[in-house]
Amino acid sequence: YLYADLYAGAIWAATEDPENSGNFTTSKIPFGCAHDSPIPCDSGPGSLPALGYIFSFGQDNKKDVYILASTGVYRVVPPSRCNYTCSQEKASTASPPSPSPSHASHLSNFNGYLFLQLSSLLLLLMSFI
Repeated sequence: YLYADLYAGAIWAATEDPENSGNFTTSKIPFGCAHDSPIPCDSGPGSLPALGYIFSFGQDNKKDVYILASTGVYRVVPPSRCNYTCSQEKASTASPPSPSPSHASHLSNFNGYLFLQLSSLLLLLMSFI
């Protein structure tokens, strides 16, 4: 399991042992942006990336984990992509993902996200008229 505080000040990982027991072991994990990230990260040397507010976590069909934050959608990647080491990480020869074709297709800021939500709500309300 992954969880974080609202202000993206910390992210933790938890494992349940034994499964379905309710007994969790947690550890705070370091995080940062990969040097080849298609979304520019605002952070100074030695500081955390400015993710803004963390709204939610998600997972796609390939089991990739994503963080929905007020500054964009971020994919959780293996630690080696961000120059961290982890004894549990398996060596991989996969290349990093290529940047998306257009930044215009991303809702990378909170105003765009809010606009989308309000537009959807307005369309829903108009369907009742």
